Parts: sequence; C-alpha cells; structure tokens
Amino acid sequence: MTTQQVHQTNSLTPFALKGSSGFLHGEVESLRYCEVFEALGHETRLRVFDFIYRAGEKGARPKDIINCYGVDSGTLDFHLKRLMAVGLVVLKSGCLRGTYSVSPNLPLGLTLMFDSRQAQSHPSYLASA
Repeated sequence: MTTQQVHQTNSLTPFALKGSSGFLHGEVESLRYCEVFEALGHETRLRVFDFIYRAGEKGARPKDIINCYGVDSGTLDFHLKRLMAVGLVVLKSGCLRGTYSVSPNLPLGLTLMFDSRQAQSHPSYLASA
C-alpha cells in the first residue's frame, strides 16, 4: 500500500466508502460507532448526552443542563454541536427554541446501554416499564 493510499484510507468518511458492489455497510456502521464513541469519550459530552437521554421525550433545554453541571453556555454549545454532528441528539421540533432530544436514529446498542444505566440508577424505572 502506498503512502497516498494509506492517507486516503485514513481520511475516509462513512459516505466515501465504496466497493465494487456499492457501499460497504459493515465498514460504514463501524465508522459510525467510532464517531459515536469518540464523541461520548469526553466526560462533559457524556454527561450532557446522559442528561438529554434521561429527559426523555420532553427533551432538555440548555439552561437546565447548565444549571445541573455548571458549564458555561459556550462550552455547552460546543458539545451540543458535536453530539448533533454525530447524530446522537437533535433539536426537538414543536418545542421551545433550543430544546434537545435524543435522535430517533440512535444505535440500538446505545439505547440498550443507556436504558440499563437508567434502570440501575432509578429502580422505580423498572416498575413503570
């Protein structure tokens, strides 16, 4: 493999992976998980995502996240944009401006992981399920 090929391979995005028979679904899915775990690898983003996840369908406002964790609005905005860029959170439509909710396209593995975390930290959650 040449240096140029290595560079091209390392700079692929999920939309650039193409084989002779079309998009390589397995590699695309693997890259998606890499991006997701990279985003959640930052403690503040993980906490913000967890807060939004626990907020459920009503969503979470930045003001509530700031009050809970004490981050400044600029820092929070930076982390929310990163979570949106990898498809973990979305701006909730039909709500107050700036209400965030978990993306409906959240990978199943993450849903299972965060549901189990929520159940462990809130035993009453199991009773209502």
